[in-house]
Amino acid sequence: MDNTAVTAAPGPGRRRGAHQGGPAAPAQALRCAVPGDVWLEYGYYQASVTALTVRSVPVAGGRPGPPITLPRGTQLVAGTDAGLLLEPHFGEVGGPFWLWTPGRAPRALPHSSSAKGFAVSPHLVAYGSHCANRSTAQNLGYGGNFGHYACSTLRVLDVVTGRLRSFAAPPRTSGWAPTHGGNCAWSASEIAPSGQMMAAEAVVPPDSQGITRAFVLHLTTRQVRASSTPCCRYAVMATMKSPPG
Repeated sequence: MDNTAVTAAPGPGRRRGAHQGGPAAPAQALRCAVPGDVWLEYGYYQASVTALTVRSVPVAGGRPGPPITLPRGTQLVAGTDAGLLLEPHFGEVGGPFWLWTPGRAPRALPHSSSAKGFAVSPHLVAYGSHCANRSTAQNLGYGGNFGHYACSTLRVLDVVTGRLRSFAAPPRTSGWAPTHGGNCAWSASEIAPSGQMMAAEAVVPPDSQGITRAFVLHLTTRQVRASSTPCCRYAVMATMKSPPG
């Protein structure tokens, strides 16, 4: 293991570690399906590296897992209950996406060839298909000329059963919008721990204003419920009471 220190990431989006000196390449922490473990990814920013390496490490200490070389041209998104979720290296949350178990061929997710990543949990992967690249107006007081996506269909795949649920963009919207904008990040909090619901945003016309509305998707009944008011130009933040101690 190199001398790069990495702290546990709260979700599957990449977090650069705190470099402690020396020539070693930075590792990146990704959420794993095993509670208390993270995946470290090595060689991400090294142009000479053609295949990245990952390994699972317990946050509380203990023996790390063996190094695993990913298929060439891919990078790790997260660990799931059906293998590692991969995307193209430097793909900016763009498809195609694959599920991969070391020693086997990667399996492409359906309708993901040009999809945009939304959210991931150990059991579910959510991504948008048929996405258009939009941008906000340059003269906005805040968030002007900001690129974002609007996807006509939101797909939610159960990686264990293979069941795929598809949700068309809600009426009077331009399409589903990933909350990460155009950054290299997936959400680890939009899918409920129960796997029965998830939150998603959709763009409210005109697209140039960058306004979205929040929706709750009931994955078991396929019902989509809108919030009572439009959302903001960026992700909504909610406060929670801290646990004792």
